[in-house]
Amino acid sequence: MRTPTTSAAIALALVAASCQSVRELRVTSEPSQAEVRLDGEHVGTTPCHIPFEHYGTRRVTVYLPGFRTYSKLIEIAPPWYARFPLDVFTEVLVPIGLEDVHVVHVPLLRGGEVLFEPDLPSVLGRADTLRHAGPDGPVAKPGGGGK
Repeated sequence: MRTPTTSAAIALALVAASCQSVRELRVTSEPSQAEVRLDGEHVGTTPCHIPFEHYGTRRVTVYLPGFRTYSKLIEIAPPWYARFPLDVFTEVLVPIGLEDVHVVHVPLLRGGEVLFEPDLPSVLGRADTLRHAGPDGPVAKPGGGGK
């Protein structure tokens, strides 16, 4: 049999467990609607809200045709309440649903696109194809119309 105290403790634990901290990286650009890549993976277009679980260094890359590509390593540092040993209390014992938002705003510059690391493998692959093609260049694939 459950006592009222036990029932109240279980109900409180369920309510407290439902409060989860929100960690989010918000990427905006001027102009908007630019493609956003996080660590080389497409995650959306600006303005973009990206939830994350772990702090650390990440690469943010923003592409927009007609503008220079922006790519930078950013440090997502934990706030004071998410550092050990305080995080044990704020996230495990008393999960109160704190919000941690990191904002990256990118003013894109007009001009030619700059090649960055995520594009490098495809460029090297095309260069290798040309290098092995011989003096006549690459041969078109049957029915493909490609190079």
